[in-house]
Amino acid sequence: MLHKFQVFLEDSSGSTAIEYGVIASLVTAALVLGAGPVGAQLDRILSACVDYIGAIAP
Repeated sequence: MLHKFQVFLEDSSGSTAIEYGVIASLVTAALVLGAGPVGAQLDRILSACVDYIGAIAP
């Protein structure tokens, strides 16, 4: 029984999945936090394009 417990403690195959989960959650958090400023800048650019096209179109 002690041998099986030692094998269980030495097994690191599950830690890789946990590491990937942590990396995925950090990437998701970065995307969520970065989406606001990028969306605001895109809105300003597209609004300027619409205003320009509206000014030159008859």
